[in-house]
Amino acid sequence: MTEQYDALPPKPDPRTIPIIHYGMRGRNDFEHYDSAYAVNTYNVSSRTLNARLQEFEPEAFRVRMTIVEAQHRTRSVALDQANVEDIDCTALGNLYLRKLEVEPALQVMGRVRYLTRPREVVFFALHDLSSEVPNLREVSVPGMLLRELDLPTAGQLDRYVDALRATQLRDKGLTADEVAAALSISRRSVFRLFEGAKSAKSHLRVLVGANWHDFDPIEVGGQAS
Repeated sequence: MTEQYDALPPKPDPRTIPIIHYGMRGRNDFEHYDSAYAVNTYNVSSRTLNARLQEFEPEAFRVRMTIVEAQHRTRSVALDQANVEDIDCTALGNLYLRKLEVEPALQVMGRVRYLTRPREVVFFALHDLSSEVPNLREVSVPGMLLRELDLPTAGQLDRYVDALRATQLRDKGLTADEVAAALSISRRSVFRLFEGAKSAKSHLRVLVGANWHDFDPIEVGGQAS
């Protein structure tokens, strides 16, 4: 991983993962990358919202606002003062909140030019972005994201790797009993792993990609080959 953008390879290299930040503008270094993944949301504080919302409002007319959790895990604005009439205050506040939180997220994810070419973009936002992002698929929990991306869970991946380790040992000439002893599992489990290896390849090929032939499942599993 690197933040040295000027040192990025001329073409995307799977061994080099550039780290970019929210608010990045004007860089086209990532337009040839096929995917972008956010690791956190971009949320502003109530203090920032109030400062931007009422920076030109006379002190006597300012109404304190706060950010609250709304339906469907979204963020919304509410009055933070008692006995104050809401004259479009929350409506305006929600417009500002959306602008402050959505635009930086779209800006940084747009570095891979997902609006002009097919890309895989995953990012987190507590707002409905269906109007800004075409072909948007919304998920609310990690398990749903794995299904959308057709990726195995951690438990499935462990079983896939174990299956490849078992078949690799078998291909080296070990018997089923010897494979079972090497992996500290039962003989019956060994045969289940042999069967599981058939379905394992498709997922691991996706994860390993062009380096599939160099992939060593025994090393991944933490045992010496």
